[in-house]
Amino acid sequence: MIGMAVFLLLIVVAGGSIAAHVSAHTKIAGLSAQLAELERERSRDRELLEAVLLEDPGKVRRLVGTRPPAA
Repeated sequence: MIGMAVFLLLIVVAGGSIAAHVSAHTKIAGLSAQLAELERERSRDRELLEAVLLEDPGKVRRLVGTRPPAA
């Protein structure tokens, strides 16, 4: 009887450990996706800054997504 209780306790502990492991992997995957998006945004910001510093209004408009004012 005690052997069965120990066995069930081990199963519960192992199940919790597996659930924590899966949760950690899910969180890591989410953070990796968030990091990739931030890196893309940083790249766009760097390209925009370069266009502004080079005074390239056409490239700035393209990066910002605005149209030139109507004449």
